[in-house]
Amino acid sequence: MIEVPTHPGQITYSRYLDFKKEEEAYMQMNLEDQDDQAAEYLAAAVTNIVGDCSALQYIILGDDIGQMIKDGYMLPMGEEISTTRLYVHIISMISQYDELLTSGTNIVDGSYKVDFEGETYYIDPMMVERHFGSQKGYTTGEVVEIKSLERELRLVKESQKDLDGGMEFGLSLKAMAILLRRKGELLPLKFREREAFLTKRAELFAGLPMDVVLGTRFFFRLIIHRYLKTLI
Repeated sequence: MIEVPTHPGQITYSRYLDFKKEEEAYMQMNLEDQDDQAAEYLAAAVTNIVGDCSALQYIILGDDIGQMIKDGYMLPMGEEISTTRLYVHIISMISQYDELLTSGTNIVDGSYKVDFEGETYYIDPMMVERHFGSQKGYTTGEVVEIKSLERELRLVKESQKDLDGGMEFGLSLKAMAILLRRKGELLPLKFREREAFLTKRAELFAGLPMDVVLGTRFFFRLIIHRYLKTLI
């Protein structure tokens, strides 16, 4: 059964990450002119979001995927469905989502707040700004936070192909676990204990809805841009 999402909040972060993994393989097969494998990976990507699409028409005659992506195409009610239309619909829905509106409603006393499964988690803007400045004058715990975030962002950057060529911070589940913490919660100082903590929290955050992830990513970028402006 196909279930077409109309809002990012209907997709979990883990499903979206699975979608992106298959999408990357689809793009690589396209570059290598491996059309049969490209179609297989695209179908797998879409299946991660909407369910099994193997019985659907792959592409509808006359559709131009590249142009549809540029136009921000989203499926109108009652329109014929294909695997490629679903693909464009998904990426348009994510890219067009109003992150500013969501993040604005979740900002409390300068921190970004997320309520999830009975707990409240926050991003401390000062922790993010410390990451881009000097570690002098900070406590050992604060430096551990900075270095943990730095390591995770580096790993994310190394694992992602920046197809757009722009400055874009992808947030892995572990990066989310470092950024979003309960009030007053500190990362363990010992590496093994810290990795165990982050792994467990990352498993929890895999269930975050995508509207929350997009809002968190937007707030993270907002802090970075605000900090960089102070250096000009």
